Amino acid sequence: MAAYAPKDGHGERNGFALTRTLCHRSGTVTVASLLSLTALAARPALAEAPPPHAAPAAAFAAASQSDMATAKPPTGAAATIDGHVISMDEVIAICLREVGPRVVDRLIQKYVVDRECQRRGIVVTQAEIDQQIEELRKSIAPTSLEDGLKAHKQTRAMLEDDIRQTIERVRLVMDKVPPTKMVHCRVIMVPFRPADMPVSLTGTQTTEAQAQTTVLSVRRQLKEGKSFATLAGQYSDIGKDRGGDFGVLYDGIRDIDTAVLQAALALHKGETVSEPVKANGGYCLVQAISTSDDHPADEDVTYAAAERTYKEQRAQYLVGQGIVDLIARSKVEYFLHD
Repeated sequence: MAAYAPKDGHGERNGFALTRTLCHRSGTVTVASLLSLTALAARPALAEAPPPHAAPAAAFAAASQSDMATAKPPTGAAATIDGHVISMDEVIAICLREVGPRVVDRLIQKYVVDRECQRRGIVVTQAEIDQQIEELRKSIAPTSLEDGLKAHKQTRAMLEDDIRQTIERVRLVMDKVPPTKMVHCRVIMVPFRPADMPVSLTGTQTTEAQAQTTVLSVRRQLKEGKSFATLAGQYSDIGKDRGGDFGVLYDGIRDIDTAVLQAALALHKGETVSEPVKANGGYCLVQAISTSDDHPADEDVTYAAAERTYKEQRAQYLVGQGIVDLIARSKVEYFLHD
């Protein structure tokens, strides 16, 4: 008997390929486990590298397929070779020795997560799971979900259970994510083409000097009292049909230029940056429509959605330690040794 210690590095699920698609603009989070989107789209089957001494699996399968189709397996046999029986007991013993501890570790983690969710009333609905699966189905097209599951030797029920567990793990630690400042912004972006990049990659022939001249002209018009939203419709490369509305930004948000994000988070409600911000591929002017501490009631839903997305993203980094803490509060006796 040995005292329990996590075998998978701070409670992460060893052997489970986690795919997380975080769509910060819509406030949705897709957490699809077990199936790597890249693997499903690119590989026809699960491909684990064989040990150096192993024969190619495809060649072995082709050579022995006819025999396997007609032979009646001896009792307790996993395989035979020239009459020699490789017993199921041998296979089980090796599997227990080589992967057993990791499997036990995953099962322990699963149990403490399920138990804690039940205690705290955390429930993942079937509708939430179905939504994640539908997002996964779209992401791996043209590979079908059914083919992907078959290739990875998984069932729909196994996938649903793993998605449920992954969502549960995030929700268990969301209350540990500290609050952060959020800013609802408008942005005017004037793009330019770096001198060393072709037009085909940037989509514009505007030089950096020309873009800088344009954005300074826009800044002057703002100081003269023209509407930020109106000017965004005239000049901005992004969000022009929304008056430059760029959504709610917060620290750590995905796919936002760092310089623009830092400039936005430094603003108070109604403020505009004093100087254009040089971003990747363009000059930007940023205006704060409102902030998480200072916004009208009709924006409560918008900020609540952004806060949830922020917490779900940040919680990803706390899940491992959260599981370790749950296990530390449990009495675990570990009998399957490495």
